[in-house]
Amino acid sequence: MVESVRSADNLVHDLIAIANDLRRHIDDALAERGYGHRRPGFAPLLSLVWQGGVPQGQLAAALGVSPQAASQTVGLAERAGFVARIPNPGDGRSKLVVLTDLGRAFVADGAAAITSRAADYAAVPGARRFARFDATLARLRRGMGLAVAGHDPVATLAPGTSIMSISLLAGQAMQSLHDSMRSAGHRQITGGQN
Repeated sequence: MVESVRSADNLVHDLIAIANDLRRHIDDALAERGYGHRRPGFAPLLSLVWQGGVPQGQLAAALGVSPQAASQTVGLAERAGFVARIPNPGDGRSKLVVLTDLGRAFVADGAAAITSRAADYAAVPGARRFARFDATLARLRRGMGLAVAGHDPVATLAPGTSIMSISLLAGQAMQSLHDSMRSAGHRQITGGQN
């Protein structure tokens, strides 16, 4: 029993370490490409609007944040030139959030950085083992309800990868740890201290 707990602890630790490495790699690659106004909070927003315009009012629920936080993120991404708000032809009152040409290039460059790093990871265990690992990540993400169908620009690029599932799973693990700590009475602990 102790061995299985130790193994589970290592898995979560390893997922978080890989997620952090992946984030650093993506950020470095985007910095090298000259995207100076990028923020980590832009990635979920840009992924949601990758396939087409999304009514601004729907973004808060899709992002899991308050309407004010969603509006603030859209405003920051708009000022950075990655998205634009256009009239919604469906109702005439709301706005659609769409990617600009710069936003499309940013997402494509980010996705290229992800697939590049996935190739680095695949070289360690070998292509076949990595493909099984990648498929397991996708199943695990779907099984935990973390999949967002149709909103994964990385999945549309060759060779395609579910490696970003690691970030989602690591985030879920950190949130679970944070919630457990808070419910145990440790309310002053922040995400960075977990």
